[in-house]
Amino acid sequence: MTTATRPIIDFSKVILTEASFIEFSIKNLKPTDNRDNTVVSFNSKVITRHTFNVEEKGIKVEIEVTGQGVNQANEPAGAEATFHIGFTYFIENFEEYLIHFNDSEEAIPSPVIMIPLVGAAYSTARGMIIIKAQGTAFEGFSLPIVNAQSLITPPESLVKKKKAPKKSKKDTTSN
Repeated sequence: MTTATRPIIDFSKVILTEASFIEFSIKNLKPTDNRDNTVVSFNSKVITRHTFNVEEKGIKVEIEVTGQGVNQANEPAGAEATFHIGFTYFIENFEEYLIHFNDSEEAIPSPVIMIPLVGAAYSTARGMIIIKAQGTAFEGFSLPIVNAQSLITPPESLVKKKKAPKKSKKDTTSN
């Protein structure tokens, strides 16, 4: 695998062309028992996906967040939300950030460009969700601050399974 090395990104050549909610839902479900339904905190799960198009010099990042309001006992309090947000970037010098494989014509965007773009999308999503949740059962919900690198997972086709190291056979016989 060969890579084009580019230590500094020229962000003047990166344009966010779209940031929008693909889908969102905030539900305040009616209680079915006598449990305390006062929301005191939230549990959430974040999934990120990204696609790219070399010819169009574009990267699309999708962030999907599911959340649940919980009461003082950390039990579901009846508030649930889903936020699915899409971000589209145009990168003028996209080809400079591609990783090319020696044995094929295939190429993928380098983490050098992906990590900052996913990080920017995640940060922007935080603000978009805070605004959308105002005045709802999810008011006060915010995504945690995270290392953007933790939001990136390599495509499965690139993940090589590591073999467990062979155990050395020690001679346990004595003379």
